[in-house]
Amino acid sequence: MNAKKKRSVGCLLALAIYIPVIIIMYFITVPDEVTKDFTGKNARVFSIAIVHEGDNGNEYSRTTLEVIGDADPDRPTPQFLLPEPKVVMSAHNTYRVNVLEDHGDWQLIEFNYSNTYTSRSVYRAYADRVEPVSFQLTSHVGQAMMALMLIIPVYFIAWLITFIRNRRANKVA
Repeated sequence: MNAKKKRSVGCLLALAIYIPVIIIMYFITVPDEVTKDFTGKNARVFSIAIVHEGDNGNEYSRTTLEVIGDADPDRPTPQFLLPEPKVVMSAHNTYRVNVLEDHGDWQLIEFNYSNTYTSRSVYRAYADRVEPVSFQLTSHVGQAMMALMLIIPVYFIAWLITFIRNRRANKVA
């Protein structure tokens, strides 16, 4: 009696297809350019650290280049020079701010932001103003959505390969 073996879609085959597809998708969708354009959308996502005097010493918050540009001139100017070389801000997310260069009256600061997108903003901070140097968007939530959506076609391709392989194996046997 010749019993047919039941064969299923191999999870390893699906993973063997999915991992290279995800890697290719990442390199295709990641915006790898460092921009010098600080208008429009880039101004809305360009992150800047602000120093506030708090009850327990210095407190830090995040703002954007667009908000600073639209600031009311009658209000006091926020403090942009950081008294510490490294600052970690924890509000809803964790932001890392590093002073790359300190020249006394100005600092070169790198702000790493992470939420629905991750970005790296570099700017010169003076006591009363900032000058943007560069901005780079390193990833965005669309990449995670694309990775989830790719599971279905990858599983279908793995199922199709397994189906064809099983039919050929059954014809030979």
